[in-house]
Amino acid sequence: MQSETSRYQNFWGDVITKTKGFCTVLTKDDKLVMCRVKKSMYRQDERAKQLVVGDKVLVRFSEQDKQGLIVEIATRKSIFQRGSAKDGPPRTMGANLDLVGIVLSVKQPDFKVNLLFRFLLAANLGKVKPLVIINKVDLASKLEIDKVLTIIKSADLSYLLHSIDSHSSLLKLKACFKGKRVLLVGLSGVGKTSLLNHLFPVLNLKTGEINLKISKGRHITTLARMMCLENDYQIIDTPGIKEFKPYVLNKNLIGQEFSPFSRFIGDCRIKDCQHLTEPVCGVKEAILAGKLLAEIHQSYQNIWETS
Repeated sequence: MQSETSRYQNFWGDVITKTKGFCTVLTKDDKLVMCRVKKSMYRQDERAKQLVVGDKVLVRFSEQDKQGLIVEIATRKSIFQRGSAKDGPPRTMGANLDLVGIVLSVKQPDFKVNLLFRFLLAANLGKVKPLVIINKVDLASKLEIDKVLTIIKSADLSYLLHSIDSHSSLLKLKACFKGKRVLLVGLSGVGKTSLLNHLFPVLNLKTGEINLKISKGRHITTLARMMCLENDYQIIDTPGIKEFKPYVLNKNLIGQEFSPFSRFIGDCRIKDCQHLTEPVCGVKEAILAGKLLAEIHQSYQNIWETS
């Protein structure tokens, strides 16, 4: 009679796709295993209800059924979350990330300041390093590009410019992504999928077109998936979005976690200053001194008022 231990193998792996009821786990020896979550975990661990791409999980694999059962989820070192439309639980878009690539464009679709800083706050709150990727710069004028860069530089953000015909920007992006788990986020039609095709032609992913009348794209990527490429790259591509609200558990943390303000909050008189109406605010003084654009503070206020 076959023993319990011989019928099952236990191993750790990473979730690379997730659909209703099932997920695909990549093992350390690069094998793909279809898994489901052990039912008792839904009572024991809230994360089991929202298992996400990037989660590290312990799998009990059945040799007989050729299927795995997820019995444990490791502690997440970082996350990227968005709020739900009706103030419900957060939607976690990825876990155990090293970098969030915030993909934006100057035109087609138009650059949206508020969206940039909403993505940024989600990265700040989830303890993930952000990288702003300005795509499609070949479609914009130098004046339009400079206007966007003025905002990004004032916020002290790392960024890269990319166009379809720029080999040097591809090399820079690959250098930034190498050895890291990267989550890509952006508006529908901003060119995330095309960007991945340029970085890794072997993918040959389907891309969409922009509706020029409304400057918006169509959803082509329909679910988050992690692609492990050339041994050194783990890229999580997410469905394009039309709007984004960062998940904020404690509104009082926004002012402390919003990274464009980090250089100036030491000059605030009040310890938990929210940089709105408080007296002697280092952030507002920085704006008056020309060290920070008022437009960034306006985006911050917009996030505060809608959180």
